[in-house]
Amino acid sequence: MCELYWRLLEVGLEVTCGVWGYLRALGCIDEDCPCDVAVYRGDLHRVGDLRCVVPVDRPGFSNRAVLIGGCPHLAPEDLRHAELPPRAALCLARLLTGP
Repeated sequence: MCELYWRLLEVGLEVTCGVWGYLRALGCIDEDCPCDVAVYRGDLHRVGDLRCVVPVDRPGFSNRAVLIGGCPHLAPEDLRHAELPPRAALCLARLLTGP
């Protein structure tokens, strides 16, 4: 996990690893974010650099996190409450609903 994750956790923000790993694995994006995190939208003003930060509208998402490689990641059921890049959201929708 990256420095940003630990810094946000240390100041008491709700945070998990983000969704870029999912999106890359599914072929939805090819950009690389060395440090992607998911943060509750109400706390965005406390984050600073918002590059590769995924805002989540539903509080409590960190309690539903799934462990991938021992790291807490945004759970699939919370993806619908996350603000994804438009291209990635369309890709996920196509994968979930079929062609």
